[in-house]
Amino acid sequence: MSKEYNVELQKLFLEMMCNDAQSFVRLQNIYNPENFDEQYSGPLFAKDALVKSRNVPAVELNLRLKTDLYGVLKSGDVKNLREETFYGAGIVLGAVELNMEELLQLYVALAREGQWVPLRRQKEDALAVRKHL
Repeated sequence: MSKEYNVELQKLFLEMMCNDAQSFVRLQNIYNPENFDEQYSGPLFAKDALVKSRNVPAVELNLRLKTDLYGVLKSGDVKNLREETFYGAGIVLGAVELNMEELLQLYVALAREGQWVPLRRQKEDALAVRKHL
């Protein structure tokens, strides 16, 4: 998770409007997500769309990002990833299987502005090599 990815996400939260409408993704012929309540809210800020768990805007936002989420997961040592085409645009909706340790490592990297570090299970464990995702 690079600093550029984090900055890009911050810009999305602060500035971007997105559309929670059935037509957006269908027009793209990419994926046809639905919201859990099968309702659409129309235009709303990206932050509000994500807070309210709106699936259609989440897919739209993922498609607008320049950094590909599959690449972030791969560089974050997520194991058992299938081919990128398997997930498609739905990757942002939780289509990837992660174990708890992988999920925790990704959250730690997000909090550390993209710096990935292996988890230490005990205080005495040696500090490991760090890398940017």
